[in-house]
Amino acid sequence: MVSGHELYELLFGGTGAKESHTWGTVAAVNRDGTADVRLNPSISTTCTCLAEVKAGDRVLVLVFKQGAVVLGKAV
Repeated sequence: MVSGHELYELLFGGTGAKESHTWGTVAAVNRDGTADVRLNPSISTTCTCLAEVKAGDRVLVLVFKQGAVVLGKAV
C-alpha cells in the first residue's frame, strides 16, 4: 500500500501543485473511518472518507499532495 504522498509522486512526479480525480474500489474500511482503496491492480492507498462506504464500493477519489479523499460512491 502506498501513502497519499507516494501516490501523488507516482501520478505527478512531484512537480507543481496538482490534483486529480480517479475511480477506485474500496478494499476495506478501517476503524478510524478511513478506507483502503485500490486505484488499480497494483496501487492502493488509505483515504479519508466524505461518504459512507463499505468494502467493494466503487468510489470517486481526489488525490492531492497531502493525501487522498473519497468524495462519493457510484450508485
